Amino acid sequence: MILYLKTDSENELIDLLEPYGFRVDDTWSTISFVDDKRCDLDIIGAIYKEVGTEELDGLQIPIMEQLSGFHANMIWPDDVTVPDDISGVTIEAPETPYRIFA
Repeated sequence: MILYLKTDSENELIDLLEPYGFRVDDTWSTISFVDDKRCDLDIIGAIYKEVGTEELDGLQIPIMEQLSGFHANMIWPDDVTVPDDISGVTIEAPETPYRIFA
């Protein structure tokens, strides 16, 4: 199943996912195993939306606003119960996800 995660910060997401085998050093470890089943992680980070435009040298430049939260997508094994701490930061699937798993 695909889970859409939203925490207040990157550090909160790190603290949440490290016990499940996702390590953070120079880069995120994006594959782990839960109950011997593969689990994949896609770090989105901050998400921005366009709130207007401004002209610069004859070009229309978008004005972007950061949305709240730090975001990640996760493929969690269908036959493994999602722990309460992860389900507590799981949000509804967005109408237009920023990124999706292929």
